[in-house]
Amino acid sequence: MEITYLARLTFPAPPPSTREKSAAAPSTGPRVEGEWDVLDTALDRYRQWLRLYDGRPDVVIQLIKKTDGRERILRPRTGPGETTPRAQGT
Repeated sequence: MEITYLARLTFPAPPPSTREKSAAAPSTGPRVEGEWDVLDTALDRYRQWLRLYDGRPDVVIQLIKKTDGRERILRPRTGPGETTPRAQGT
């Protein structure tokens, strides 16, 4: 069983006038993520991004556990200055 941890940062989609006008246009904007074998490293990056983007409620920040290709969100940021309660094991 392969387990890795991701910190994922997703920005909002650009306004409709600046993206292609097609049904295939993405509903979310650019995404940045890092993947590590060690939870503490991913958690550190997640916390850095929380501090950096605290004033941007439109930015989605997640800590994710990936097991054999399947992802489970451990900590999503729900708004500026807040996160959901810790998932078990984090």
